[in-house]
Amino acid sequence: MASANDPPDLERVNVSSFVDVREETFTLSALNRESLLELTVVGRKTGTPRTVKIWFVATQDKIYVSSGRGSNSQWIKNLKQTPTVTCQIGSTRFQGIAVWLEEGQVRNTIFPLFFRKYFLARLFRWIGWYREAFAFEITPQQAQG
Repeated sequence: MASANDPPDLERVNVSSFVDVREETFTLSALNRESLLELTVVGRKTGTPRTVKIWFVATQDKIYVSSGRGSNSQWIKNLKQTPTVTCQIGSTRFQGIAVWLEEGQVRNTIFPLFFRKYFLARLFRWIGWYREAFAFEITPQQAQG
């Protein structure tokens, strides 16, 4: 039985209790224990919300998403046109603004985060994925309980 002085069991912490992802005490990197992000973008032709489940990596204050298969996916085209997103990671939901990044920073800094987090990303790179170096950097704007 845990005593009152024991640190909380991080596996049992309800991430949704961090209502504002911009609070100083909360870092997005805590969300890296989740494997998928539900990314909702606005359809560039219809204007309706479109949701995909994708891999992500989080730093203290940013979320990064990419596609190992290249930039021809519909969600990527939609996000390039309208950079406003809604992200759902576990029970944490927030809106954000996405910025397109290419080459140097992506290949040297962001891709290694994906390769460290996802074993399959390392395998996919070995068979030819991740040739096109791009990612979206998402900055949270507003939390939603």
